[in-house]
Amino acid sequence: LSGEQVFRLHDTYGFPLDLTREIALENGLTIDEDSFRSEMKKQKDAAREAHRSKQGSAWDKDLFAGTDKSVTTQFVGYSENRAEATVLYIVKEDALVDGAQQDDDVVLVLDKTPFYAESGGQTGDKGSISNAQFRFVVEDCTKTADGKYLHSGRVLSGGILLGETVQAVIDTDNRKATARNHTTTHLLQQALKNILGDHVHQKGSYVNAERLRFDFTHFSAISEEQMTQIADAVNRNILANLPVLVEEMSIEEAQKTGATALFGEKYGSTVRVVTAGDYSKEFCGGTHLLHTGEAGLIKILGENGISSGVRRIEALTGLNAISYYAEKELRLQEVSEALKAQPDEVMKKITALQEDVKSLKKTLETAAQEKAAGGMDRLLADAVQVGDYQIIAGSLADLDMQALRTASDTLKNRVSSGVCILSSVFEDKVNLIVTVSGDAVKAGAHAGNLIKLVAGKCGGGGGGRPDMAQAGGKDASALPGALAAGIAAAKEMLGA
Repeated sequence: LSGEQVFRLHDTYGFPLDLTREIALENGLTIDEDSFRSEMKKQKDAAREAHRSKQGSAWDKDLFAGTDKSVTTQFVGYSENRAEATVLYIVKEDALVDGAQQDDDVVLVLDKTPFYAESGGQTGDKGSISNAQFRFVVEDCTKTADGKYLHSGRVLSGGILLGETVQAVIDTDNRKATARNHTTTHLLQQALKNILGDHVHQKGSYVNAERLRFDFTHFSAISEEQMTQIADAVNRNILANLPVLVEEMSIEEAQKTGATALFGEKYGSTVRVVTAGDYSKEFCGGTHLLHTGEAGLIKILGENGISSGVRRIEALTGLNAISYYAEKELRLQEVSEALKAQPDEVMKKITALQEDVKSLKKTLETAAQEKAAGGMDRLLADAVQVGDYQIIAGSLADLDMQALRTASDTLKNRVSSGVCILSSVFEDKVNLIVTVSGDAVKAGAHAGNLIKLVAGKCGGGGGGRPDMAQAGGKDASALPGALAAGIAAAKEMLGA
């Protein structure tokens, strides 16, 4: 996967790098982490530049400073999917305007809305705002500190003016998918407490229509057995189809019920308490299912540490989880067809193939060793004698660096005093290794200097210790001349 693809998964869909790396490895893929980090740096640089460029812009000031602060948006989205409303404000290019036309990117503020505004880790609703004169697609919804709901999006057709009466309608499929993830997050938190311990506390969460993310306190990685127990506990409570009850009460009453509150969060005098059967009870301002069974199931994608003492779980629910399993089933079917085996026989077939590969590899290694042994006999016969030392130089066919090192060790044991310069061409790459006996080192021979000379003539480079050095090269055609140069240099080092 390219760095750009990994960055998009991170930036657009919330995939952390660790999770992407894990999924890629499971599917036999690699990721370009250097390029990913480059994309991250670009984003941070762009964000800093954007921040500098917006200093003094309308969004750095209060756009509604000259308006009536008591005018807020009435939220009816807990019980209604649509609402008739009046357009109070239109924001275009960081300024309040009287109207907007087709293709304008604007923010609409209404006196009433069914759109949930992003908060508490839940993303804002999507949907549409329209009347007979225009249609506006809502891509996100947030809110100001004083309660004005900001519907961000684009005018698809027509034009809109202040004061018009409109129909605001949420995307119910998107809302329901988000609710599946949010309600399931409550079940997940309770399962974590029950299985890992009461030290588990929420440190953050993020839920949208695609997935859920839950951060919590825990001191170590979660074992596979624990992950299975957690997923099973959540799925059992989904299948139990527990009723989800939402109640508003004073914070004092809520605390008496034992409802879980987010540590450090500020709550008003009245809070919403969301209860799933007799399993979980939490303070929560988000939107939820009526029964846990509507979540369908949970598929935990994985967990990882994000800071000291804080872990993160990511998961899918509902149709997204079903799609995940359908994709896995398709991949299994493709593997089965490639192996010419039934799905339940795949592992048996893979094990058999692994044994075949192991056997063939052993056979090839034996053949290579025998071939190398014959080559070493030839090299010993052609050795150059310099006083009490032998200089052995030549090539052994088709050996990778590991095999060449083994051959070098074998040859070194057969030569008590001298210099060995071995090479091999493997997969179009020149492998080189030089060894020098201890007494030859004392006489002036130096493996590192010899390898530097020989590798340099083959388009490579290297160095090493006086007694052993290895390197690679690119030009196999230059090997004969390089080895000859190595022999001449070794002779000179040994005083010939």
